[in-house]
Amino acid sequence: MEPKKILIVDDSEIFIDFMTNWLNEAEDVFKTITAYDGRSACEKAKEMQPDLIVMDWQMEGLDGFEAMKIIKKQESTKQIPVIMATGVMLSPEELAMAFDAGADDYIRKPFSDIELISRIKNVLRHTEKTNIQEKEPKKVAEEKTDKELNMQVERMLETNKSLVSVFRKMQEMLEKINFRDKKQEVDHIIKKLKSDTEKACKEIAKLVNKK
Repeated sequence: MEPKKILIVDDSEIFIDFMTNWLNEAEDVFKTITAYDGRSACEKAKEMQPDLIVMDWQMEGLDGFEAMKIIKKQESTKQIPVIMATGVMLSPEELAMAFDAGADDYIRKPFSDIELISRIKNVLRHTEKTNIQEKEPKKVAEEKTDKELNMQVERMLETNKSLVSVFRKMQEMLEKINFRDKKQEVDHIIKKLKSDTEKACKEIAKLVNKK
């Protein structure tokens, strides 16, 4: 099992050290990536594609809230879950604002190693479950399309067999009858029957190649 990549973002080296040590020593296998401001967090999220981000809310420069909004708007990073860490922005209105902007969870500072790891594991489980549910309808649709395509190919093959059979019978019948004064007309009919049969074969070949 590959380790889950966790991007830890905080402008405090002390908090960064605490969290990286906790995750590195955890029973679950984590690989930690660190950033000390919102701008570098956005860059590392895009470059490293972590499985989850723990983002401090209040930081100098581009703060965690604004960085999280950027990450959630970018196509390449919007699927990455974010846990907002804060010791100040704790009012119901502020937390609601974070969730509305795309946060997946929040954790109050100061927190313990047990709480941090539990919240990370919970968000990862929820994200994986959501991804499976989103993929399931697509898988069903693909299977349905494959089934319909197979049925269409079978129908066209049956049609082609019928055309070949009719062509052969009509060709045999026309060749047996003596149409001395109608040779051009007979040749034209045979040529047309052959052309229709070849056209059906080409359509089947195109369909099979798409598959």
